[in-house]
Amino acid sequence: LSAYAILYNMIYLLEAPGFGLNGGAGAVVGNALGAGQPLAARRAAHCALAVALAAASATTLALYVAARHADLFGWYRADDASTALARSLLPELCACVFAANLSWPLLGIVAGAGRQRASWPAVTLGYFGVGIPTGAVLAFARPGYGFRGLFQGAVLGLSLSALLNLLLIVGHPLVPCAIDWAAAAAAAKSR
Repeated sequence: LSAYAILYNMIYLLEAPGFGLNGGAGAVVGNALGAGQPLAARRAAHCALAVALAAASATTLALYVAARHADLFGWYRADDASTALARSLLPELCACVFAANLSWPLLGIVAGAGRQRASWPAVTLGYFGVGIPTGAVLAFARPGYGFRGLFQGAVLGLSLSALLNLLLIVGHPLVPCAIDWAAAAAAAKSR
């Protein structure tokens, strides 16, 4: 459990840029749609995605470099075994920080477009359909995985949820419920 505390404390700290972009992206996209400007809303969504990608990349790179050159995990004063386990999960931690910094702005864009209902299948499938079952199988059916398997399943679920929400925003033939920006602007105007 100490390794869990170390990893999730770092995640909560390092996902702050994405969390901040959540509110900003949702507000800018929602304001543009409310003003009846679907192209501006789409452009704002794409701009928010670019900023989120840059923030996710910078945060993840900073974490990786800092963890390789300083004893970030040792700052938590956990026992040696927990610190070693957390340290060994640095690649998964980096993937989680990257996905979280993308996921928050994606959810903000979806909310700003008024399409939260279209997003719940992505979150449900990502976490409950894939992430949790995969983590459970890895943790309990694969010898030696334990906590590593649970954490890998959580990272997989978060990443899949982010990918599906990205497809919802940018559109894809496999995503029939993708955001129709003109229809979203018309719906916002009618409210």
